[in-house]
Amino acid sequence: MRISAIVDLSSLDYPKVPSSVVFFSDCNMKCGYCQNYDTMQERMQEMTAEQIFNGMDRLFSEAVVISGGEPTLQLDGVKELLNIARENNLKTKLDTNGTNPNAVKELLDENLLDYVAVDVKCGFGKYLKFTNYENELLNNKSEEEFKKANDKFKEQIKENILKIIKYCNDAGIYIECRTTYIPQEISEDDIKDIAKTVKDADLYAIQQYDNEHACSEEYKKMKPATDDELLKIGNMAKKYHKNVVIRGLAGEIVDLE
Repeated sequence: MRISAIVDLSSLDYPKVPSSVVFFSDCNMKCGYCQNYDTMQERMQEMTAEQIFNGMDRLFSEAVVISGGEPTLQLDGVKELLNIARENNLKTKLDTNGTNPNAVKELLDENLLDYVAVDVKCGFGKYLKFTNYENELLNNKSEEEFKKANDKFKEQIKENILKIIKYCNDAGIYIECRTTYIPQEISEDDIKDIAKTVKDADLYAIQQYDNEHACSEEYKKMKPATDDELLKIGNMAKKYHKNVVIRGLAGEIVDLE
């Protein structure tokens, strides 16, 4: 399988559980704010599940987090690695962009996951442009053709995310939805709509934007929200979702009203 990085120990990627994180290289999106895109392109290496697992320093790790990129594009490899984690009595978590709900269901059906985190990138009507989803969809499109493609993807991505939430709820698996809040790109109405849409998820996390490590020069110029702005947007989201947290760059902000 194609891997871009392995973090032996993280205190952030699996809440309250020290974890090892494996970053899968492939992705069907190219978000301008992505912190991993350049690494995925420059450091990709082929490894087997056994090589990945045996190469980790797991002395203090209690979980394996599968991240990316979009890991579900390499579903067979993800299954192999999660099965090894299960055999070693480790907790497991999947980070996904929500484009492949059937793959998530397969992993749930095979009892390979304890935690799922879905990135809800932006307002659903902005998704196609914001994520550069499968770039060919954007190339050489007339304005009318792009609008049709955008409207179709808007409904598809919302449906996919709702499916994943339902699959996790049905399986009794913790499901988090999360949005990286970029004030210049994501409005209060977007956050409101997202919070309403993902109301059945166990948690909705709003994350502070890290412009320093964005892959796009355009996004590097966009300023992250201040703590006060994050608290404001978080308190607004709490009106529509029972469990909202704010994650700043320095850690979690917990004093929502």
